Amino acid sequence: MTSRTIKSRSQDHLPVPPAKPPPRKAANPRKGVRKKSQQKMSGIHHPVAGKPPPATTAVPPCYVHAMTHPPNTTTPLMANQATLITGASSGIGAEAARVFCREGAAVTLIARREPQLVALTEELRNAGHQAQYVIADVRNTHDIAHAIETHLNTYGRLDSAFNNAGTGATPQPMHLLDETTYDTVMDTNTRGTWNSMRHEIRAMLNNPHGGQIVNNSSTAGLVATPVTAPYIASKHAIIGLTKAAANEYAPHNIRINAIAPGTTKTEMINNWLTQNPHIEQTLLNTTPLPRMATPTEIAEAAAWLCSPRSSFVLGTTLSVDGGWTTR
Repeated sequence: MTSRTIKSRSQDHLPVPPAKPPPRKAANPRKGVRKKSQQKMSGIHHPVAGKPPPATTAVPPCYVHAMTHPPNTTTPLMANQATLITGASSGIGAEAARVFCREGAAVTLIARREPQLVALTEELRNAGHQAQYVIADVRNTHDIAHAIETHLNTYGRLDSAFNNAGTGATPQPMHLLDETTYDTVMDTNTRGTWNSMRHEIRAMLNNPHGGQIVNNSSTAGLVATPVTAPYIASKHAIIGLTKAAANEYAPHNIRINAIAPGTTKTEMINNWLTQNPHIEQTLLNTTPLPRMATPTEIAEAAAWLCSPRSSFVLGTTLSVDGGWTTR
């Protein structure tokens, strides 16, 4: 795979701000003495064509590429990217594999269910895309380390990752839940994201262009929704991890963001609604766009955040919920 070269954009068109002389005043015994505020203001740099900023305002080298190489909007969103997707055997993860490949990426698919991964990988390859799969459980750090190693052995680098693996539980009052429910949800959703991010970041630190990570949270990570308390806690934790890591690794040009999908037509949601049919209409009645999202709509948002077209987006949580959280 080869890196894409994009021509830089000239800054010669930027206008030079006109210099305004200070207003004339009556004779003043302090004439010629500049106030401290004026002295400070005189140090502000104005972007004049052909003149670099002073050394005190120099841009760190890791940001120069993004500033001088604007994204090429005539090419696919993720052209020439080597990307990794967890929870890729069904739902949003499987659809993300299709969208990412359509947008030019080569993918490594990670999940526990091999038959689904085999079928999806064959589908992508038959369509002319580069795809491979690795059986792994995100709760196990050694599984994720092996998956990243396999990815690097095939593609040579990791440009982006979509941490989508997750699980839920049957809604019940918190005092009726057992420890197993809490452990399963928190280990998969929170520890799984933690494990994945640590190994992905290690790989991206060796990538001269950095990388992009998108974590799949939920509207339950923003507000209390009609689901179990451990699920809400785990999705809030994902947003916390996203913000912390985004701040920590921005100097290395690694952008980390999250998405917060609303109710989406996935296998997990369908099973949940089958067990709780009364909840579906309640959710639709409180959504400005009164329908459920498709997995493709969520995957499109993740692809954009993984692409150079979101180059100045960092540490944010993008709601993809039909307006549910605007109420």
